[in-house]
Amino acid sequence: MNIILVMGPQGSGKSTQARLLSEYLGMQFMSVGELLRSYAKDNFGPIVDQLRKTMNQGELVDHDVTQMVISLFLLEHPTEIGYVVDGYPRSVEDYREIEKLFNKKKKVQYVCMYVCMYVCMYVSYLL
Repeated sequence: MNIILVMGPQGSGKSTQARLLSEYLGMQFMSVGELLRSYAKDNFGPIVDQLRKTMNQGELVDHDVTQMVISLFLLEHPTEIGYVVDGYPRSVEDYREIEKLFNKKKKVQYVCMYVCMYVCMYVSYLL
């Protein structure tokens, strides 16, 4: 299984490039930001209340909550080919945790892609 981690600053085109790449390679697209927003919208309870509050304040969501939402996504969207992950991990701790989640599945190969404006234009040109 291959995991492509797409990282970069806000507004750099991570989501756009990750979606294009996942479609081109036939891999499952996973945007952690979209997952968190969807989870906050569709669920209820104290964890969700805190999640909404954190997101509305523009702060980073708690590591454990993010891992829980990612775990749910992986259970609901299994794939043998791999995932293109948009905007995650955000720290070394996040990387170690996501590595544990994916390594439970099978042998994993990681590719990190840092997106900036020039890379976006180049990747768009290639696709």
